[in-house]
Amino acid sequence: MTSQIGVQKMVDNATQSLLQIPDQVGLLVLNESGGVISSHGDLSNDEQCANALMNMVNTAWKVQLGDKGKKQGNVARLSVIFEDYLFSATVSNGYIYIVKRQNRGPVTA
Repeated sequence: MTSQIGVQKMVDNATQSLLQIPDQVGLLVLNESGGVISSHGDLSNDEQCANALMNMVNTAWKVQLGDKGKKQGNVARLSVIFEDYLFSATVSNGYIYIVKRQNRGPVTA
C-alpha cells in the first residue's frame, strides 16, 4: 500500500509541475494502458483525445531509433504541432504526461 501512495504522490507532484508550464491550457496523465489518471483544462475528461494521443505514443514507441540497426532507444517524447496549439507527450515511469499548449511561434516543418 505504501508504494502505491508513493506513486500517487509522484504523479501528483509531476501534475502540479506541468500545470505551471507557460501557455499550458490542458493536461492529461495516462497509465500504460491509456487509462486517464488525471485531466485538467481543455483536456478535462477528453477520452477521445486521450485515445488518439495514446495511439500516437504507442506507434512512436515501436519505432526503433538509431543508425543501421544500432538501437539508441525508444521515443520518450512526442510533439504534435498545430497552427494554434501543440501537444507534448512524455513517457516516464510507466505514465504518459500530455500537455496541451498554445502555439505562439511559427509552425516549421
